[in-house]
Amino acid sequence: MAVLLGYLPDIVPVAPSPGLTLASVLSLGAFTTYNWLCQYDDADFFGTYPVELTAVFRAKLYGFLVLAVPAGLFYLALGAAVFGLGSLVVGAAVYLPVSLYVFGVTAYVAGLRPTELLFDTPVFAAFTAAMMAVLLPLVVLAIAYPLDPTLVAGLAVGVSLVAGGVGFALYRRAGPRWTGRARSGALDG
Repeated sequence: MAVLLGYLPDIVPVAPSPGLTLASVLSLGAFTTYNWLCQYDDADFFGTYPVELTAVFRAKLYGFLVLAVPAGLFYLALGAAVFGLGSLVVGAAVYLPVSLYVFGVTAYVAGLRPTELLFDTPVFAAFTAAMMAVLLPLVVLAIAYPLDPTLVAGLAVGVSLVAGGVGFALYRRAGPRWTGRARSGALDG
């Protein structure tokens, strides 16, 4: 990504904000952390123990925060070493809320079977639409960043905070949603 950002202005007349671009890509990549956390889970298995799926999703959130956030901030720090601190501060402010959005959407849409359910076309379409609703505006803002850095930074942080709130709300709804599906025998989507 750093190589692409470094050479992009030589190819096209656009120099996107390294911070916003890296934060957007790293946030989307945080999906793989959630996928990894759920790799061996089975909601039916959790049904055999006196634990609510809400508690399981809460544990997934904690695990996600412990693994994904430091990793993303590490790569943003590397980006700061390559591109300078400038827009990377904005990227750091955008990364956590957008990662929370990715977590919440994934937990709500795919439950504890993200790998399996995202091969289902309607589920994947919903996931993709939800990702594009936030990431596309952030990419446009990354391209517009050189025009008015203060305004664009404020808009990007605003978009990410709204997205983070939506992600948190979806995470809060994931446990009850998947508990209801488990009780009705409809865990497969």
